[in-house]
Amino acid sequence: SSSSTTCNQHIKFIFESEIRRVSVSDRALNDFDNIANLIRNLFPSIKEREEEDISLYLRWVDDEGDTITSSSSEELMLALRLMAAMEKTSRFEVVVVVRTSPEKEL
Repeated sequence: SSSSTTCNQHIKFIFESEIRRVSVSDRALNDFDNIANLIRNLFPSIKEREEEDISLYLRWVDDEGDTITSSSSEELMLALRLMAAMEKTSRFEVVVVVRTSPEKEL
């Protein structure tokens, strides 16, 4: 029997004044879309805005104290690797950007 062990990481997601701490499997973390869906389910106020055309970004602080914005699976993996090396709980601030189309302003 091949026991493929799945490691879980504890991650804090911060949106506005709310912080959620969740345990996420490494497999799920490989895909930014998975994380975006998780975030929508964690924060009802984001889910309520789904009829709007929104993009989700994650902000985090790197080992040099800079705030980095991530919006792809590659950037997410890099962030998690760096935060693991810093031996801190991974913390992401969730940023919601509404992509407004020009005709909506009329």
